[in-house]
Amino acid sequence: MVESNELFVVTARFLADGAPVYLTAAGTWSRSLQEAEPLALERGEAEAKQRNLSEQRLVADAYTFKVAVSGGQIEALSARERIRSTAPTVRIRRPD
Repeated sequence: MVESNELFVVTARFLADGAPVYLTAAGTWSRSLQEAEPLALERGEAEAKQRNLSEQRLVADAYTFKVAVSGGQIEALSARERIRSTAPTVRIRRPD
């Protein structure tokens, strides 16, 4: 994992449950930001565009966001993405 401040991660949401997911180096989706592959902006945007076209039945709204990598840990630099990567901020109501 390259350490730099100019890295981006591709994210989307699963259509089945709306959960945020992150593109991994293997080309699969993970629910963990730490498993994401940090990319240069141009490559990240190209991947997001391609995924929006090719995986319409699996994920929606793929886009990139800026991250910092330090000590092997990926940190989202925007408050929105930090919140998305940790969990819902409200308690999920039980179906009963």
